[in-house]
Amino acid sequence: PASACRRPQAGSQRFVRTAPCLVQDCARLLIATDVRTTYPDVTVQVRAPNPRDQGELGLAIAFTDRNNYYSITLQPRTGLLTTRRIMNGAATVLGQVTAKLAPHPWHTIRVQRINFLHLDKGRLAVYVDGAQVAAVDDAVLPKEGQVGLIAVGQAESHFDHLHVLDLVSNQTFSKPAAY
Repeated sequence: PASACRRPQAGSQRFVRTAPCLVQDCARLLIATDVRTTYPDVTVQVRAPNPRDQGELGLAIAFTDRNNYYSITLQPRTGLLTTRRIMNGAATVLGQVTAKLAPHPWHTIRVQRINFLHLDKGRLAVYVDGAQVAAVDDAVLPKEGQVGLIAVGQAESHFDHLHVLDLVSNQTFSKPAAY
């Protein structure tokens, strides 16, 4: 197929990744190219239509290019949530936890990138179905970047209700006084 994503209904905000991957651990990204943020608060609903699929669905944040971003993915079959830093094309797992999933097919993932303790120490706070399940410290990637959706593996993936806010940073509005 020419496109890996389709919009299933007129007026819908839902995206479906349907194109098969040719390799086992492929990662497909759909980036919001017009959105740049420093401290994002991003929410999306995800669903794997086949409950036996082992693919991962989630968010990419601080995206600067295909080789540099954070990936926060959920495996809907098991509840395994994985936070990764992709830097120079190499993935490093920053944390993994099994989340207790709500008993419905759609699950909500929320990620906040915050300035922890106002010390320019980055932290990713991760929520699944309304409950905080992880907090990962990491300040390696640049502060500003784009956000988007990520699907890992060969399974079909559904995304809906992507919502992005830029949280207030600790940057000052003006330069220090000259005196």
